[in-house]
Amino acid sequence: MKFKVSMIVFFLLLSISIPVLASSKIDQYMSNARFSSAVPVENVLDNGVSIKFVTLMTGYLVEDWGKEYYTSKQGLIRVPYTATVEGVRISVNNPTTKVAVMKWSESNLTIDSFSGIPFLNGMKYKDAGNPAFTPNTIIMPGQTVEINLFISNITYAASMSTMKHEWQVIGVPIRKDGTTKATITFNLILGNDPQYYSLSTPPVIIP
Repeated sequence: MKFKVSMIVFFLLLSISIPVLASSKIDQYMSNARFSSAVPVENVLDNGVSIKFVTLMTGYLVEDWGKEYYTSKQGLIRVPYTATVEGVRISVNNPTTKVAVMKWSESNLTIDSFSGIPFLNGMKYKDAGNPAFTPNTIIMPGQTVEINLFISNITYAASMSTMKHEWQVIGVPIRKDGTTKATITFNLILGNDPQYYSLSTPPVIIP
């Protein structure tokens, strides 16, 4: 009986701490996280295709990663939240006369210690990291497209905001020393010519 009462009190206090996220320090961390370069850097490949890192997708973990990371404690029971990077948005321009195909099933997204096949919008969460279900991106001649690339570290667990089980991307905590960055290694086929390339973002900072 005491255990049940304690658990009820715990979740009541936790529920009180959740609403403060909208105007909290952790929300500010997530909103302000960006690349150190204010203007997206254009990476022109040797085949003429250009790629820019446009922005970050951020999130948080309900974990305390210590002083080296952007962690904030919220609410009456000081629940720890740590700001994370869940993925990057890229812009791909194909100025050539050939069709370009990005084969994400043969590509990799690395953020700090995590590395794996990227997870794309439109995929089922359960298929994250499975090359058989990872689609290509086709860029027609003269076309520019934006693509969201998430890390494929995904779990089905209780959400801290809804208290219901749902699919969640488990992001990578952002370091305060400015060493957090993302690297994409990808197979780009232009016409019938496949080539592998590797590009890294500027460091991730939170001003």
